Amino acid sequence: MKLNTGLWQGQSMKLNMTQQLTQAIELLQYSSQELNAYLESKALENPLLQLESVPFEERNRSRESSGMSIDWIEEVAVTQSTLWEHLNSQLDLKTLTNEDRNILSLLFDSLDDNGYLPSNVESIFEVDDLSRYIEMIHGLEPAGIGARNLKECLLLQIGRDIEAPKNVRSIIEHHFVDFCEKTWKTIAVELGVSLADIQAAADYVKTLNPRPGQDLRLKLLIISARRWL
Repeated sequence: MKLNTGLWQGQSMKLNMTQQLTQAIELLQYSSQELNAYLESKALENPLLQLESVPFEERNRSRESSGMSIDWIEEVAVTQSTLWEHLNSQLDLKTLTNEDRNILSLLFDSLDDNGYLPSNVESIFEVDDLSRYIEMIHGLEPAGIGARNLKECLLLQIGRDIEAPKNVRSIIEHHFVDFCEKTWKTIAVELGVSLADIQAAADYVKTLNPRPGQDLRLKLLIISARRWL
């Protein structure tokens, strides 16, 4: 096994932490009302996110009884780092060697903010049977994690949904560019389906998550932010 991570991995982790601190600092400048508005806007953008409000008196009692001082930067940084923890915890349900866990952990570290692996992951990690490890990541939650591009991310989610429209997998897998450019007549002719079928597939694709990693981080961030409002 040869892992070409070294300096690249260190720079990637430094960049990720810089982004986390930047977001934390921005949040620090918000008033409670502005932070509430920010969180609510994010919840509206993503129907998978739900905000839970804790009464003001209860929050104050919790802070006073614990005697804790709140460090927003630390809280946000810890929360955002839990994407790795969330994925790694799922490995406890699998029978893996130490080498397997080490390789998967390094692959988790290489995920970008959207939860995608680098498109050139094969050249970064010279690992025997790398495809097996990538398939293992594809089987974790959230669906779509570890994809190398948007097309693969959508296909991973479609593959898990037994109620997905009949032709949607074929459309995304073989006609992705035409589908994105909305040249649907070409697709309809080649597949022998109606434009209504293509529209149904399009409506379904809109319900999928193109950024599984980002949305998970945001959900964890919202939980943390609401805790200290």
